Amino acid sequence: MLAKKPFKYGLKTCIFCGKPANSSEHVWPKWAHKLLPQFPNHTQLTLDAPVTKSIMSRTSERKRQGSVAKVAIKRVCSTCNNGWMSAYEENAKAILSAMMRGGHLALGAESQQLLTEYFTFKLMVLDWTNADPIFTQDERTAFYVNRAIPASLQLAMAYCRDASAHSYYRTHFIEAAMKTHLSTHTPGRNVKTIAVGFGGIFIFALCIRGEVDLSLKTIPGFVQLIPGKLATIRWPPFLVIGRTTLERVASSLDALKHHKKVTLIDDPNDAEASQTNK
Repeated sequence: MLAKKPFKYGLKTCIFCGKPANSSEHVWPKWAHKLLPQFPNHTQLTLDAPVTKSIMSRTSERKRQGSVAKVAIKRVCSTCNNGWMSAYEENAKAILSAMMRGGHLALGAESQQLLTEYFTFKLMVLDWTNADPIFTQDERTAFYVNRAIPASLQLAMAYCRDASAHSYYRTHFIEAAMKTHLSTHTPGRNVKTIAVGFGGIFIFALCIRGEVDLSLKTIPGFVQLIPGKLATIRWPPFLVIGRTTLERVASSLDALKHHKKVTLIDDPNDAEASQTNK
């Protein structure tokens, strides 16, 4: 049975199976909270402007109580949350705990597959911090049924010792088109990046819908997890990144303004949203 659309008939439904969304999924799981900095509050920053070569022009901030590490998103059902999602948390806990602390690991095919599936479902939940997701219902259903990883997803990870970035979150969603395909471009935002600090693990995901031909370039200090390229990933990478590199990578979609083959489409409703600890 195919999952219902998450807001069909005005009822919030589970983004995976289609049952009523009666449960909240913690972005940073409860077991990880003791490994994360506990800031008393966080700031939600929104930048609004047309996506052109001009800079973002309008800024608004909203102060929120509690650490961003405890943010939970009510877009799943209790069956999924307490079942297969909970099993992922339990299975990945040992590897993630060691990686968050900077423990030395050799991640083979089995460990990489576990991390690939774990981060995929986390990204699909994070995708719903606003009601404009990049992953389609077909992609979420395919992951739920077969653990299929979306072909549009690319993910790289690095190690960052800066505690201020250990519960970092930033997303950027734009509309872009190949200059050679402007006449056939389907309107709508179609390129999204999601950057998350998971303790010392910093993950950066690029998600694309449609014909835009983009790929993650090799960045010193980063290793690519999705799609996998290495038989064994040595963790942590030899080069440890700092907050400056993290911020540059997290905001890298800005570089599309100067891409030779890609053009950004003017969209007055476009927005960049991020949550960062202050």
